[in-house]
Amino acid sequence: MTLAVVLMSQTPVHATHTSTPRLSTVAKQVAAAKSMLNKLMITQPSSQVYDRTGQFGDAWVDVDNDGCDTRNDILERDLTKEQFKDSCLIATGVLKDPYTAKTINFVRGVGTSTKVQIDHVIPLHLAWQYGATKWSFGKRVTFANDPINLIATDGPTNGSKSDSGPDEWLPPNKSYRCTYVIRFIRIAYLYKVGINANMKSVMRSTLASCTKVVGTPATLTPLARSFWDRAAAIG
Repeated sequence: MTLAVVLMSQTPVHATHTSTPRLSTVAKQVAAAKSMLNKLMITQPSSQVYDRTGQFGDAWVDVDNDGCDTRNDILERDLTKEQFKDSCLIATGVLKDPYTAKTINFVRGVGTSTKVQIDHVIPLHLAWQYGATKWSFGKRVTFANDPINLIATDGPTNGSKSDSGPDEWLPPNKSYRCTYVIRFIRIAYLYKVGINANMKSVMRSTLASCTKVVGTPATLTPLARSFWDRAAAIG
């Protein structure tokens, strides 16, 4: 009996408090997106006339000065098994399309190149309506060619999206919708693009049901402001 008492008295007493659990990557991304979403300005769309080339420059200019145009930069980033026609032009490749979850074999050529298109996550017309009218030309050209705002995707799907915001269009691939919305919010936050109340409602609802995030869209880094002057000169 005495021995048992002694052994029990030597048994360490463990603290009853529990440590705070670490947030998952998904939770961190969603929390960051919610914080940025709350800071986006609700605005009325501008009625100023939109002109893609006049306001955002020629398509796919080499803003980052790497010697290749933006379209081929994004194809190189998003495709796998690429075969190059020269140092820049991609002849063939395979796209695992995040918007549709389809696998698309890309082949450069008349009638085939458009099967894979480059989507502006925040469409240029939408950006023009919600803030870009106040930007410098260099900022607009940079925005139009910034890799964080560009995703290679299925051509018809890109066409169906057109200039829609998240209140009117979300990727058909439901498992990518959270990633898409977080990316949209991040870009809007960095470039100071406004939104309307319907966009905010849809994005808030999407964030509330997130179970998967591809990559870390809430921490994407834009092209540096130092590119704006070059962009203005070549746009």
